[in-house]
Amino acid sequence: MNAPVRAVSPWFPFGRPAGRGRAVLFAFHHAGGAASFFHGWRDHPLLADLDVCPVELPGRGRRFLEPACRAFGEVLAGLVPALCGAVPAGRPVILFGHSLGALVAFEAALALQARGLPPAAFIASARRAPQLPTPQPWRHAMPDAALIGELRRLGGTRDEVLESEELLELFLPAIRADFALTETYALRTGARLDCPVLALRGTGDLEVSAADVDAWDAVCGSRVARADLPGDHFYLSEPSVLADILVRLRRHAGLA
Repeated sequence: MNAPVRAVSPWFPFGRPAGRGRAVLFAFHHAGGAASFFHGWRDHPLLADLDVCPVELPGRGRRFLEPACRAFGEVLAGLVPALCGAVPAGRPVILFGHSLGALVAFEAALALQARGLPPAAFIASARRAPQLPTPQPWRHAMPDAALIGELRRLGGTRDEVLESEELLELFLPAIRADFALTETYALRTGARLDCPVLALRGTGDLEVSAADVDAWDAVCGSRVARADLPGDHFYLSEPSVLADILVRLRRHAGLA
């Protein structure tokens, strides 16, 4: 079991890694999400021997009062020092990101690698390879009505949020910022991740194609594996699919 620890950084609302377990798993949430999306992972039986640490971007969850970041430079300026200060010496680190979170985790992995702290594994879930541009029209620039329609189509946002003017007024600025992050992102020339990589997608995901996932090979060397799983963009919400993913995660990180 992952015992709760005192939070010492806003990036880790459920606490920094506690110094126990075979490895540390940092989990990065999707656009419009929060660290709470991964809260159940902390007690998942397939992760009982890992130190699970969900990461939270500004502008949501316990960081609701902070302005959301609209550019990757803003994210990395705070995230990278927090990660470097939280990585336990001598313990393997695994980075898992879903959708936008995969892009954030990829940049975090590059930063750790550059500082001599390469992750043991990186898992990209439901995200096209970083060198592929986001197709237009870009959602962060859509009028409110069109953006709300896109959120309904994508799923992953509760109906009570989409049907409440008050909640939308609070929610839309953060989701716009998240979409701006992913839609205006540009991969730096020569960026390449050297650790083992597992790229995942749902077979019913209309946002990410098989070719989009295959393209991770170009920036991640020869140690890239990929898998198609049943479900749409939010396949992580299905318990049996999640269990399959966690088994693959363990195997890919050498923890099986």
